[in-house]
Amino acid sequence: MNFKKNEIVRVRTQKMVSQGFCLGKIEGRIVFVENCLPDELVEARIVKVKNDYLEAKAEMILEPSVYRTEPRCKYFGLCGGCKLQNLMYKEQLNIKKGFVEEAFKRIGKITNVQINEVLGSENEYFYRNKMEFSFAKRWLFEGESYSENEKEFALGLHIPKQYEKVIHIDECFLQSEFSNNVRNFVSDFLFRKNISIHSLKNKNGLLKALVIREAKNTDEKLVALITTRFEKDLLEELANELRKRFPEITTFVSVLSSPDISSTLPFEFRVIYGKGYIIEKLFDYEFEIYPNTFFQTNTKQAEKLFGVVKKYIEANYDENEKQNSILIDLYSGVGVIGIIFSKYFS
Repeated sequence: MNFKKNEIVRVRTQKMVSQGFCLGKIEGRIVFVENCLPDELVEARIVKVKNDYLEAKAEMILEPSVYRTEPRCKYFGLCGGCKLQNLMYKEQLNIKKGFVEEAFKRIGKITNVQINEVLGSENEYFYRNKMEFSFAKRWLFEGESYSENEKEFALGLHIPKQYEKVIHIDECFLQSEFSNNVRNFVSDFLFRKNISIHSLKNKNGLLKALVIREAKNTDEKLVALITTRFEKDLLEELANELRKRFPEITTFVSVLSSPDISSTLPFEFRVIYGKGYIIEKLFDYEFEIYPNTFFQTNTKQAEKLFGVVKKYIEANYDENEKQNSILIDLYSGVGVIGIIFSKYFS
């Protein structure tokens, strides 16, 4: 059967695969369906026709999965921050276990391996210790009215595949209520002052992003404003307001990033107040976390993960073999794994 782009088809989805697509078949042809869950009957629009497979996007759920649930966030489905908030958390863990099994069997060609159950997060929401919110032109919702200034200003998260506009959000369930309050205040402060948004096309504009980091075990908090140049008066005024309204913020940092690039890659840091970093504790160690430090974003899950590794090492540890042992910490970021387990290796 010949399929055409934009054709509407009915598909019974099977398992979830990479990028959140669900696998299905139509007339023996493999189809990867977006915007749905496993074991659902959907009406989908074909968006790509390849020689050996199709890509489609579900437009109507005819028979929903028994694991489908109501997403908590009002931006879900458009915002790129969450992908599976409409799926019960326990089933999310089962799917992730399936990804690991698939990697061993299909990619590694290892079939005789037993995968343990996934250790889930204690907190389904408000678990992240870092969020980076982007400044950009605002995504306009149909039926809403906006002033000209509002159209040009947003602070929030990107829509997938939409790099020039972001959803202007007033709540997010990924980090904390503190994070929500700080983001909303900073957004209002800068909007009222009509501060310009960075434009990659024109290589101008000031604002790029806002970073909020929280140390879950020490309660230290960092706020960083990423801009294309240093605006001393503006930053000092904002710092004074943050001090008054959010005394729990332990440091505020100005991060400078080139107007010639779309990313927030920094070329200079200036500490406005505080020490310029926060301290986080994991096991018996303290780590300095700066605005751009690579650190596990779910602190409590990191502790669980490293606890499992620690048990495995100790169960197989021989003090007499320590002098011949080497620990290689690849893609280490701040070096948490190597530091925590260094005492077991030479």
